[in-house]
Amino acid sequence: MHWRDPMNQMNVQPQWFNPVTIVDEVTGLLGDRARAKHLPHLVRIGPRLRERVIDLCAQRKVLTNLVGNAIKFTSAGEITVSAVENGDTIEIAVKDTGEGIATDAQAYIFDEFRQADGSSRRRHGGTGLGLSIARRLVWMNGGKIWVESEPGIGSLFHFTVPTKPRRAQLPPSDAARTPAAPTTAG
Repeated sequence: MHWRDPMNQMNVQPQWFNPVTIVDEVTGLLGDRARAKHLPHLVRIGPRLRERVIDLCAQRKVLTNLVGNAIKFTSAGEITVSAVENGDTIEIAVKDTGEGIATDAQAYIFDEFRQADGSSRRRHGGTGLGLSIARRLVWMNGGKIWVESEPGIGSLFHFTVPTKPRRAQLPPSDAARTPAAPTTAG
C-alpha cells in the first residue's frame, strides 16, 4: 500500500514495524545532544505495544522533530518519551521541563513559518517548518497532534498513530487550528 498526498509533496508508505523500535532509534540518535546538555531522557513504553502496519518514515520524522525540539528548548530537567496503546491508536508523547509555550502561541505553532518566539531577539534558530511538517505527516496517516504547555514549566506534545492502516486524510487548511487534546473519561 502506498499513496501520495494531493499536493504531491509527501508519500505515505505503511509497512510492518514496531513503534517501540522507533522510540528507541530516535532517543538513541538524539541521546548525545541530550547528554551534552546534561538532560536525562526517560522512555516509558506501554506493555502491549507490538508490531503494526505504520508509516515508519513519517513516525520517525515526527518523533525526531518533537524530541529535537524538547532538547533545544530545555536547559535543565528532563525529557520523557512515552508510548501507549489506546484502543485503535498508539499515542506517543514527548514531555520536557523546558521553557514552555504561551497559550496564545499554542494556537499557531503548527502553522508554517510560525514560532512561539518570532522576535528578532529569539535565542533559538529554526525556520518554523518542523511542527507544520510533523502535523502534515501525522494527519496524512490518520492521526492527531496537539500540545499542552505552560510557560516556565514545560511542554507535552502528543501524537497518535492509528493501529490499522487508513487511507491518507487531508489536513485542514493552514488557517484551521490544531485540535484540542482529546478528553478521556476518568
